[in-house]
Amino acid sequence: MTRYLLAATVALLPLPAFAQAAPAALEKSSDQIVCELSGDCGQADTAGTEQPRPENRGFSIARRVATAAPATGSRERLIERPVTKSADAGKMTAKLATAGRSNAAITFITGSAELTGDGKRQALQFLTAIKAPQLSGKRFDVNGYTDASGNPATNRALSQKRAQAVVDFLVSNGANRGQLAAHGYGSDKLLDTSNPASAANRRVEFVKVN
Repeated sequence: MTRYLLAATVALLPLPAFAQAAPAALEKSSDQIVCELSGDCGQADTAGTEQPRPENRGFSIARRVATAAPATGSRERLIERPVTKSADAGKMTAKLATAGRSNAAITFITGSAELTGDGKRQALQFLTAIKAPQLSGKRFDVNGYTDASGNPATNRALSQKRAQAVVDFLVSNGANRGQLAAHGYGSDKLLDTSNPASAANRRVEFVKVN
């Protein structure tokens, strides 16, 4: 009996921060991206267009995450967290709900242009989307944005590096570089103007040019 009690006690002890499971998140499917960029949603998976996956973080209001405060020293502190859905999220999403534009759930290590594992997987969803018949041969702007905190020049440079990193990753996986153009806008065109420091403003958008 004592042995069972000890085992139960150990099971209840908090795990170190690095061992804790990351919170679940949602990402856009290639069908949803095709729908957003082409306006042709006949083949889109509208009932389940966002797919569950483990969270490692970056930017986008398309991904819903229940965050927990990480312990000091945890790698989770090095990952940017996405905005949580709120009453205002629908209004912000409506700003992007036009055919030819998709707010990508691509994630980066905080303060860098390095894509996370989750960010790479989401970028590959975009790569699959642009190979669909509705988008084949089209050209796209890959636009990076930050929130309004920090130095504007630094933010603009970081957003350019992140957009370029996405383009380079896509090209390394078979995309045609001639279809993609990277642009960094820093804190211009805030998605949530009521809260300039909102995580919703840190994002990458794909915009169909033709």
